[in-house]
Amino acid sequence: MYHKILVPIDLNEGGFSDKAATVAADLAEHFKAELVLLNVVPGYNMPMVGSYFPKQAFNDFLREANANLAEAAKESLQGRSIRYQCLVAEGKPVDVIIQQAIASQADLIVMASHKYRRFERQVIGTVANKVIAKTDIPVLVVKP
Repeated sequence: MYHKILVPIDLNEGGFSDKAATVAADLAEHFKAELVLLNVVPGYNMPMVGSYFPKQAFNDFLREANANLAEAAKESLQGRSIRYQCLVAEGKPVDVIIQQAIASQADLIVMASHKYRRFERQVIGTVANKVIAKTDIPVLVVKP
């Protein structure tokens, strides 16, 4: 049923995305699907990033993000025979997740959700809520 599953991974929140990655890996094994593990970093052209970091420091940050994502994938998928690829992309998380889901032809997005209280969710929203609202691709949200 599923051929490609996109899994946004937040490397800044230790253990936060682990449960979603495990669920996605279980689904990938069952359906013999490929996983696309995605880490989104703020774009260098965003004012808060480009004005504080020199371009070389940002390039070093991207290399480190790629290495950290590869290591997280290795740990999460250890002992499993799952096809996967790791992507690090820059930009606004909601937009990048949707763009990458479309570009990779994902037929499912599996992502973790913060455990916000109702008021916080209404005021600031969550990435998962916004992805659900903006895409036609099915989204499986895994609670912490």
